[in-house]
Amino acid sequence: MRYRLNRRDFFRLAAMPALSGAARAGGTEKSPGKSVTFVPQAMPVSLDPIATPSFATRTASMAVFETLYGTDADLNPMPQMVSGHRTEDEGKRWIFQLRPGLLFHDGTRVTAADCVASLRRWMARDRVGRALAARLEAIEATTEETLTLRLTRPLLGVPLMLTKSQLSPPVIMPARLAATSPFTPVAEIVGSGPFRLPNLSWHPGENLDLLRFTQYQPRPEASSFTGGGRVALLDRVSWRTQDDPVRALRDGAVDWVEMLPPNLVDEMLEAPGLAVARLDDVGYYALLRLNTRRGPTANPAIRRAILAGIDPTAVMQTVFGTGTGRFATPLGLFPPASLYASTAGMDNLGATLSPRAIKARLKDAGYKGESIVILNPVDDMIATRLTGAVIDELTQIGLTVEERKLDHQAFATWRRHAGADAADDWSALCDSLPAADQFDGFAVSAGPGPSRPGGGVSGGGTSGGGTGRGGASGDGTSQVGASGAATSKADASGEAAFGDIWPGWPDDDGAGHARDAWIDATDARVRAALAASIQTRVFTTAAFVPLGQWFPMTAWRASMTGPRRGCFPVFWDVARA
Repeated sequence: MRYRLNRRDFFRLAAMPALSGAARAGGTEKSPGKSVTFVPQAMPVSLDPIATPSFATRTASMAVFETLYGTDADLNPMPQMVSGHRTEDEGKRWIFQLRPGLLFHDGTRVTAADCVASLRRWMARDRVGRALAARLEAIEATTEETLTLRLTRPLLGVPLMLTKSQLSPPVIMPARLAATSPFTPVAEIVGSGPFRLPNLSWHPGENLDLLRFTQYQPRPEASSFTGGGRVALLDRVSWRTQDDPVRALRDGAVDWVEMLPPNLVDEMLEAPGLAVARLDDVGYYALLRLNTRRGPTANPAIRRAILAGIDPTAVMQTVFGTGTGRFATPLGLFPPASLYASTAGMDNLGATLSPRAIKARLKDAGYKGESIVILNPVDDMIATRLTGAVIDELTQIGLTVEERKLDHQAFATWRRHAGADAADDWSALCDSLPAADQFDGFAVSAGPGPSRPGGGVSGGGTSGGGTGRGGASGDGTSQVGASGAATSKADASGEAAFGDIWPGWPDDDGAGHARDAWIDATDARVRAALAASIQTRVFTTAAFVPLGQWFPMTAWRASMTGPRRGCFPVFWDVARA
């Protein structure tokens, strides 16, 4: 049978056969040629996605590396480096068979031993990987083409864990490189994907060029996001920065801009010779992180007042305007399209009370006008706009706000630390997480992480839950979901466990235990009940304020064809006319 599972049906199956062949998608017989110049939202600082969990590193590295499983545009799992798998011992033993023809860019053959070493490195660093490792008895290469995972208890979501394509995806590299500490970038960038680096290495400050790997053998299926046949039709993808990417696109200096500034979207929709679209139907989960360790926001009663006082719809409208399909509010722990989306615990969220009532709550909580220090990364196009809108909201409810403007590097350093002394303290910062990693519970830590939609959330206003002061309304959404290890909101294991992965450092053992039960649950009703209880607990802890789910708009020259729907740009099937 075809190996494209709907996430809703996945947990009914304990084993799946290997894929049968399928006809290649129309258009993949074009002769590869030419190049495109791509302007990312930021240049990467490394191309090792395990050591450097950033959006830019993820996008570039996923063109170079592969994972055992990919996902289609609706985030259903598809085998990529494997031809299939089978389970034994009531779901405690998973056996994966590598597909033929896999070759690393250094000319060596991909083996199961490389997969074992790569997955061990991933499991030592990534939240989803750690959840898998906690249930792992052994991982071994039983033959050169066969990989076996032996678990301590049945776990039906293993392929879903291995489809992770956002921050820290479980990419496969040669075992000699996978021996590198997961906190240290590898010395060479050697993957098995359809694009390679000119010298198998790259350093920040250099031009980044992805070259077609001529020995790559794509799968036979049509491509869909990171799943299926990755057919490289371009000889070169050149990543370049631009002071004014929109002007450069209009002038023909570049071919593709990953993310348009929100205030220019309407103008660009009218520009001749360009295509403007929302390719990402999953988008980002925007939130205000609150420092639970130091300063005024260490007081949970003050955090709960902030949670109740901020109007997410007003924030989203300020940043993204009122155009249909730009954002969705309000959000719970999971975005509206998740199977686990609910209103549990959301009665105290989203400006349902007047500013006067919130000020009274703050007074009762012991707030005496102390400064709420909010970090503003001024060179981050979205985060700095979110910060400005949030400052307005915080001021309206009577908080004294101190804005600390920082460049990207300084911001990254500040956010990792709770503060050794008062001068180093911060209280809040705005962030956006990839919603694709948050539709199920595989990454839940007591802060947030988004959800996984099938049809995508649409609406220029609200979708699910009550309305705040802005009171917009939005379209309905389809619901999808899986099992429970990816939402970074429900783990709540504190600073020691997550370091800079979850700035704000919530610490709630109860939420962590519930998240573990969620991962192991196989009954849909049990998972839904656990999701609701976790959400209620998370909003009582109030380690973050959900601001909204937003959807980036991208643009490219009309002479270029093939950009695919998905959570980030992929470069296969893209061609120049």
